[in-house]
Amino acid sequence: MSGHTLGEFLRQERERRGITIEQVASATKISVRLLHSIEADRYGELPAKPFVRGFVQSYARFVGLDAAEVLARYKGFIDERSADRPAKDSGHSGYAFEKKDADRGRQMLWAVMGSFVVLGAVVFFVVKPAFKHREETPADRLRAARSAQATPPAAPQASARAAGSADQESAGPMPASGPPVAKVEPRPAPKAAEDEEVPETVAQAPTGPSPATGAAEPSDVSVPSEDDKDPLRKGDDLSQVDVRQKVVFKSLADIWVRYQVDDRPAMRFMLRADRIIVLKAREQVRFQVSNPKSAMVRYRTSEFKRVEDAPNLETVRETATLIYPIELAEKIEDPFPGMAPLPHTPDPGERVESN
Repeated sequence: MSGHTLGEFLRQERERRGITIEQVASATKISVRLLHSIEADRYGELPAKPFVRGFVQSYARFVGLDAAEVLARYKGFIDERSADRPAKDSGHSGYAFEKKDADRGRQMLWAVMGSFVVLGAVVFFVVKPAFKHREETPADRLRAARSAQATPPAAPQASARAAGSADQESAGPMPASGPPVAKVEPRPAPKAAEDEEVPETVAQAPTGPSPATGAAEPSDVSVPSEDDKDPLRKGDDLSQVDVRQKVVFKSLADIWVRYQVDDRPAMRFMLRADRIIVLKAREQVRFQVSNPKSAMVRYRTSEFKRVEDAPNLETVRETATLIYPIELAEKIEDPFPGMAPLPHTPDPGERVESN
């Protein structure tokens, strides 16, 4: 190590190992400018001696030298050169003397930002009451007048009708001044056929929590378009000739149902209590219900029976499952592959405890 300064020694060892100064800077987190100053022995551009010793130790360790031995051999050199560093009063602008200036600038920045915050708060509390108590403009009065004309009050009309009725009762029957007006009786709603689906079968769209259980509704069913002839994929668009399978289900409580008619997309939603859904298919119907005690089924008979008593009832992934025709039940192991079990729903009449 004799015959060379510390900077020359470090530079020669680095170059002999094929290491660039940028690699040393990246590994030791020492800037390239300071590394050049160390290799050139320009200690006037370096910070205080403790920092220089730390830089030399990191440099030597990275290039594969014994850091303790290097510091011991060049201790006198570092002490001598560090004494040549200019004092703070002589205008040195190194790392050690610039730190306080940076702290002072940071404090000024925080002070300016605090002033802006205080000023914004004062403006907010001063201007807000002015907006709240502003006078009504002519445009506001015009809009209010138009709104009053568009929606006249109904009370005067009702009072006029009541007054007219009272006058007619006191004066007796009035002479007819025109053709008699026939009294219109409300037409009763037509009675649904035995196999006709009850309106409002679907309790809600396939999103959102279940009102019965609070569980989130499944999301693996695509929402059909509004102009679809068969939005619930129940086979309503099939002609009577094409319908070979027809299954009718009735709910006794709010239940989750999942079904698939032929090769159409699977549907799943909450079926409200006392509702009926009719599934029509050419070949097959696959059906699942969250509680077999809360649903009735009718297939090729005139009477309903509970789903839990159906001969072809199977449990697939903890969900009651029916397949029609019954002959296909043994051939289809998983009617809804990849789909999660339906959320459990309570038995008919069972109260649901809410937290």
